[in-house]
Amino acid sequence: MSVTVPDWLDSVAGELQISQDELISQGIRVLLENKLQEEEDGSWQDFQRLDTLEYKRDRLHPLLERMDLHNRFLKKAN
Repeated sequence: MSVTVPDWLDSVAGELQISQDELISQGIRVLLENKLQEEEDGSWQDFQRLDTLEYKRDRLHPLLERMDLHNRFLKKAN
């Protein structure tokens, strides 16, 4: 299989004093690392949102229990 390499790729590789294969390999590596970082950042943001929601739930749960207890008390009183 024959692959045509753009002229600019040869120029960039020459400027960096690396082979075209090394340039392509490093480019793909950086692209994949960036994609992984984006996924990790998204996961971290999801974790932070979940943590915030759990904190709010933990604060609201006792209030709901008190309301429920109060409502049961009122029903018994009537």
